[in-house]
Amino acid sequence: MGRIADIGYAPAIAGSVPRRAVFFQGCSLRCRWCNRRERAFDGQGSSYEELGIDEVMRRLEGLKKSETDDEVLLSGGEALDQPEFLIDLLDACSARGIRTVVETTLCAPFSVAVEVARRATRILVNLRLMDSARHLRLTGCSNTLILGNMQLLSSIGAPISLRFQLIPGANDLPGDLEAAADFAALLPRPATIEIMPYTYSAVCASAVVIQRSQFSASSDEGMQRAASIFKSYGLEVSFVGQA
Repeated sequence: MGRIADIGYAPAIAGSVPRRAVFFQGCSLRCRWCNRRERAFDGQGSSYEELGIDEVMRRLEGLKKSETDDEVLLSGGEALDQPEFLIDLLDACSARGIRTVVETTLCAPFSVAVEVARRATRILVNLRLMDSARHLRLTGCSNTLILGNMQLLSSIGAPISLRFQLIPGANDLPGDLEAAADFAALLPRPATIEIMPYTYSAVCASAVVIQRSQFSASSDEGMQRAASIFKSYGLEVSFVGQA
C-alpha cells in the first residue's frame, strides 16, 4: 500500500504540457521554502489515502488523456521515500505502455535511486543549493547524498533532466548560481537545465493551515541573471513556470 495525497492533473504552468499525476504523501526533507507542505509534512492540514497499485492504476486510467499528455508525473512530497510502492507503480505503468517521469530531490539511498532510474522514462531532479552547511540548515538534510546520486546516476547514463528553482535568499547568494552551473556542466549527461521561478501559495488542502514563506518570489531580472550564468557554463537553458 502507498500513501497517496492526490491522483489528478499536475498544475498547469507555462512551458509544460498538461499531464496526469500521482502525488505521494510525505517527504524526509523539511525545506523552509516548501510550497507543498500539505503533501510533504504530516500533521494539521495534510491528508492522504492508503491505496494499492491496482486502485492507483484504475484512477489513473480513468483520467482523460490529452493529445499532448504522453507521460505520467510521479511526484510528491517525495516519491522515493516510498521506494517499494514507487517501483511497483513504475512496473505497472511500464506493463501498460505508460511513460513516466519521476520528480525527485534524490535524497535517497543510491540503490533506490538506481532501481527507479532503471524503470522511469525520465528522472526530473531538482538541483537547488550547493552550499552543504546552508542546505542542512534550510532543509534539515545535507546535500552530500543528493549531489552524489546525481553524479552516479548521470555516470551510468540514467535519463536525468535537471531543474533549478530560483529561490531568492536561499540559492542566489554570491557564488551560488556559479557553483550550481559548474556542477551541472560537469555531469556526463547532456548539459541542459530548466529554470523555474519560486512562488509561494501554500494553502493546505483542508484550508486549515496557511503559511507564509520567509523567501520572496523570483523576479524576471533574477531569472534572466540565472539564465545568463548557466549559459556562460555551456548549459542549454529553458524556462518553466513563466508566462
